[in-house]
Amino acid sequence: MSDRARGMAALVLVGAVILLAACFGGRPDGGATGTPGPDPASTVPSGDNGDLTDPVGARDALVDDACAADEGGVWSGTGTIRNTGEGAVTYLVRFSVVDVTTHAVLGSGDQELTVEAGASAPVAVPAFYTQDGDAELSCHARVVSGTAG
Repeated sequence: MSDRARGMAALVLVGAVILLAACFGGRPDGGATGTPGPDPASTVPSGDNGDLTDPVGARDALVDDACAADEGGVWSGTGTIRNTGEGAVTYLVRFSVVDVTTHAVLGSGDQELTVEAGASAPVAVPAFYTQDGDAELSCHARVVSGTAG
């Protein structure tokens, strides 16, 4: 086989590989190219949503929130829910204490409340976890809204 024939054969082989990759290629995770992934602001929050049906994430409705342990190691969370919508909304606010090393949720407490349009309401989740030991802990707030079920 001549050098020219080998070069043409190699060119045809490369072209075939490119065509096959274009026809059957995709993302390494198996998803189709050009297909949008999940919306980062998912409308179906994971986790326990209390009695709410059709819950959606509503973390931005919680303002002036604080969650901390007192000198006895008892954790409590507070804040204010602001409903900027046009109708009454039911919210589930959950504060969770997490071990920063293991990421385990050690305790949580929640409050469900309905807030009229344009109104605000206080949130208070007192004494939902008592620390036992000296692990480094953090507290996180989660808020969902939906229809009370």
